[in-house]
Amino acid sequence: MHLLVVDDDPVVRTLLSAILARAGWSITTASSGEEAMERLAETQFDAVLSDVQMPGMDGRELLTRIRGNGSTAHVPVILMTGTSDPALLASLRSEGATASIAKPIDPRNIVEHIRTALQPST
Repeated sequence: MHLLVVDDDPVVRTLLSAILARAGWSITTASSGEEAMERLAETQFDAVLSDVQMPGMDGRELLTRIRGNGSTAHVPVILMTGTSDPALLASLRSEGATASIAKPIDPRNIVEHIRTALQPST
């Protein structure tokens, strides 16, 4: 399984990459929504894990573009946000996110969210 991790903070990208690689996934990173779209055009990913708050194209716009592209619309997208506001988390899911989680990220929590997102729908 190949995951795309998108975050403008290099420390967060490195940390998430290490956690997810230990869980057995292949990881590619992007530092912006624009770079993520470039990666998505080049490679097929099994899931995208993206921060919401980023300069330029933020996570919400990235989600909209992923869902609007026929070749990526099916890819699970998990959005991470610095707020734990239940209304915002629910809003992100209603906008098409497979899951939305609050930072700071608990390593077990993020792995479980991704495993759940990767399970086939029944």
